[in-house]
Amino acid sequence: MYANATVCYNGKTYTISGTLVDGRMVMDDVDINSIFGWDTTIYYFYGKDQTIHSKNNIADLRKHGYAVIGTYVKNGSDFKQAYNAMPATIDVVIINLHGDPKNISDINISDLDMSKNIDTMVLLSCNAGHLWTGEDSIALQIANASGGNIRQLIAADGTHLRSSTWNSKTGITVKGDNHWKDNVAEANIKCASSFGFICYQWNGTSYDLRCIGRSFTSVRKLLKKVGAL
Repeated sequence: MYANATVCYNGKTYTISGTLVDGRMVMDDVDINSIFGWDTTIYYFYGKDQTIHSKNNIADLRKHGYAVIGTYVKNGSDFKQAYNAMPATIDVVIINLHGDPKNISDINISDLDMSKNIDTMVLLSCNAGHLWTGEDSIALQIANASGGNIRQLIAADGTHLRSSTWNSKTGITVKGDNHWKDNVAEANIKCASSFGFICYQWNGTSYDLRCIGRSFTSVRKLLKKVGAL
């Protein structure tokens, strides 16, 4: 069913067209940023345990002039509907849910529209970028499923902590603690170390990997580090 949605922003009213799918409007491929005068639009998904930290980071991003669409995820159906309802072209997607080297809570890749063109995706999930898991790591599963439609993806090679030495409210840190070491043991590798946040960047045929740091005072600072803001 085709539908129109009326959105009020800064005292002005805008109409955005789309299609109703499972009660949510899937927007046509429109340039939301130009409509609202935004430079960058960020879609921020988070779970119950991540609510306070996510809201702190959303507030920080908005304070610095970035448009953030926050979505609280209760279950897999929630995530599927909200993710697939995003427009076809997106600046930044942040996913802050529990995870392990091969899975992220409430995410089933086969349920998702992986044809979306996403400039930057950030997985704030424990061990989502566990290097010693190889091709089975959830970060690479998502990146490869996109076929290069995700230009760059950032994930943690280690346990993701919602804090840092310099900022306990918005900080993020990756630590090679016992949870990370347990997964290294499962991979049967005796000598290894955690590399912090890993950036997977599309080179036209595959993804190149590079380390970008272990700790940032905010999600905004991480995004600036990789040139997403």
